[in-house]
Parts: sequence; structure tokens; C-alpha cells
Amino acid sequence: MAGILSGGHAAAAARPPSWLAADSKEVELASIIIVDDHPFVRLGVRASLNGDPDLNIVGEADDGSRGWALIQTMHPDLVIIDIDLPGIDGYELIKRVRRLARPIKVLVLSMHTGALPLKRSMSAGAHGYIYKCCEPGQVRQGCLAILAGYRFFPDEVGYHLASESDWLAALSDRELAVARRLVDGGCNKEVARALFISHKTVSAHKRNVFRKLGITNLVQLADHLRHVDSFGVGTGTAGLASPRARTGLDGDSSGQ
Repeated sequence: MAGILSGGHAAAAARPPSWLAADSKEVELASIIIVDDHPFVRLGVRASLNGDPDLNIVGEADDGSRGWALIQTMHPDLVIIDIDLPGIDGYELIKRVRRLARPIKVLVLSMHTGALPLKRSMSAGAHGYIYKCCEPGQVRQGCLAILAGYRFFPDEVGYHLASESDWLAALSDRELAVARRLVDGGCNKEVARALFISHKTVSAHKRNVFRKLGITNLVQLADHLRHVDSFGVGTGTAGLASPRARTGLDGDSSGQ
């Protein structure tokens, strides 16, 4: 299994923990909150975790704002977050969670299989990233890995992290959220309603995105986003990075 990458090369991964082969006592009963705007996704995650005696789902939310309120009330051990959320988007929610005084782990569950969403999630502070098309058991495996102090992400995306262009780094999280919804076919008013902002603010974000990327229309914007999300969907295998591995990216020495 590959570890998190550093400088374009796989970091030396520590020996996989014993619970990968069999259940262990490394993880005490952990409380989990799911934040995803798709009810079937929440239902699927709940179904995949309900049979595990070490994992207890204590709440669900269908947008970022409700999720943030629930997290502050429940103080879970781990939050499973979709990055495409109405209200507070996933990247901002991750940042807010990581700024809390109480350490809370974050696992991203996303439809996006490209390198950039993974990289942005990890930069925001996520401890792991899993595709929504993954095998059901991988959600449980990811939760246990992160709660045991490891980072968890797909091997097939990992090797792109160091080499993928950062041309979108100039965009704010909100600008990127607006861009994605516009490319998906939303008009300014629809995007405004989905993100709880005014249509004038959407227009301003759209102008800024075009200016920063040097483009003039949505077709060009779609081409940019397709480039970022063009990496293939994997089969659900995942890489582990141990907190004991001797690389700057692997460690989670803060405990958060």
C-alpha cells in the first residue's frame, strides 16, 4: 500500500495495522456525524457503518450550515463530509472543524475523482478522502484508519498530488463552488439559491473566475474543470500513511 506522497515519490509506508486483517481494540466507540446533501448517500453510509460496534452515528445534516451547527453541538470524534454542499461548502466546513479546540477527524466522501479536489481537501485539513463510487466496506475501513491515527486516500489519485497543476489555486473556495455549479448547467439565480448568496454575488464571482483563468465563456471553464477531474475512477483500493512514517506529510503529530 502506498503512503501519502512527497515530492512525487511514494513515502515509505509503515506496516499496515492489524485491524486491516481483523478487528482489533485500537479504536474505542467513536461518534460520527454525516454531512451530505444526498439522502441516499447518507443512507448508504449509515448502512455500511451500522454493523460496526466501534462506530456510532450520532447525527446527520443535509447542508454545510446545519452540519456546522450539529458539529458544534454534538462534538463528534469524526465527521464524514461531502465537499459539494449548499450553504457552507465542504472545504470551508473542513477548515472550521479543524479550528475547533476539540480535535475532530475529517473524512471526505466525494464524487470527484480528480487530483485537485483531493489536494484541496487535504490542504483544508481533511484526514482522508474516499470516492462515492467506492466499495461499501471502504467507508468503514477509512473511518477506522483515521480514528487510529492514519491518513486514508485512494492510491490511484495519490501519485498525481505532487505533479498536478495548481492553476485553480488562485480561486477562492466560493469561486470554485460557483464555477462548478455554472458548468453543471445552473443559471445565476439557481446557483445563488443553492449557495445562499445573491445573484449579483454569483455574477461577481463568475467575472473573477474568468479574469483569473484568462477565459471568456463557460465552454472554456468546463474544459478547465474537465482537465482537473479527468483522472480515472479507481476500484476502491486505498493508501495508508502512518503517523509514525518519517515524512512531513504523513505525520499527524498534532493529534487533530
